[in-house]
Amino acid sequence: MTTVKTHDWRMFRRTSVLGALVLGALTLGNARPAQAQEPGGSCIEDFSDSFALSNVHDQARTHFGTWSTVDASGTVVPCSNSAGAAGCWLYRARCGLSRYYVHVFPAGPYNPDHLHLPFSNPNLQPLCGCDPGDGGGLGYGYRVNNVCSSTCPDWANEPRAGTFPHTNADAINIAVDNTALGSSTFDLFDITIGGDKTVELVWFDGTNLRASGPLTPGYHELDVSNTPWAQLWDYNHFWGIDDEPGPIHVIDLGVSAPGS
Repeated sequence: MTTVKTHDWRMFRRTSVLGALVLGALTLGNARPAQAQEPGGSCIEDFSDSFALSNVHDQARTHFGTWSTVDASGTVVPCSNSAGAAGCWLYRARCGLSRYYVHVFPAGPYNPDHLHLPFSNPNLQPLCGCDPGDGGGLGYGYRVNNVCSSTCPDWANEPRAGTFPHTNADAINIAVDNTALGSSTFDLFDITIGGDKTVELVWFDGTNLRASGPLTPGYHELDVSNTPWAQLWDYNHFWGIDDEPGPIHVIDLGVSAPGS
């Protein structure tokens, strides 16, 4: 399937995949090569998915996303292994009409236990800690006109400004999976990089390891098809150029997973 894609079309696609496909067919832009996966499982993952955030322990209310699972009562709880284990996830979002989930999680070596999921609303601040009494503890609260609100946010529905690992030596893993179906290959068709760090993209094409970089801050179209996993690293650290402090920052990812 060939789609037509502009930045405006891409933004609209975040809120309506089907509407965006129609808009893309009618809009001028740079045509993409046909995606390798079945249609219907395409998504722009911007780390603000309410389903994914509600399935992270404490809804990442302090902007820390940690490994999570559900207990026998269906309650989201911390994973017994802080670095992840079978039946655990960190950020795991549904992808369009696919049966699979986009699974984003940290790669070590230093802090594989969490990802940062910062709030895009500057009025959500740690000094206005708010506890709704749901067992998740304090989270960022609203501060407006220098006054902290007594009403706690709905953190699972608060937009996020992308994601980043803890240090520049840590990476971000991308995969797709389904508990019942297992893992699957997927396509990674674009990325928006934030901050000021360049990124090295590494993936497996089924036969060989492949790499692409440096990907500078901003928007990039990609040509990654039928990969079981991809990783994003700080470019300079990956190639041993230097060890500048500060992690990479990913604003969003375009993924095509197996269709329904």
